[in-house]
Amino acid sequence: MGLLMRKSVDGMRKALSDSSPNVRAVAAEALGRYGGAEDLKQSLDALMELVPADKNGAYVSLLALNALESLGSKATPFKGALKTLELEDKASPARARGYGKTLAGNFN
Repeated sequence: MGLLMRKSVDGMRKALSDSSPNVRAVAAEALGRYGGAEDLKQSLDALMELVPADKNGAYVSLLALNALESLGSKATPFKGALKTLELEDKASPARARGYGKTLAGNFN
């Protein structure tokens, strides 16, 4: 959240390689909002890596999907690719399993 508030582009770039997927997701969202064109591409690539719930878990996936949604039209080129990704984490609690598909449906 500090990245979103401080708008430190250099800090966001560094955080894209953080070991925590949560930090990477927030950094990618901030970089997509405040960085340049190349930053946006790196941001979207990082978020798309975090979206698959079967690999990253439901909660990381939802964080990445929320970040993509917050980027609005900047994320348009990647929205079609969401249909090819697994958005359900079968290991997550039942109430969290369907959120990814619902959120991705908002992009249409």
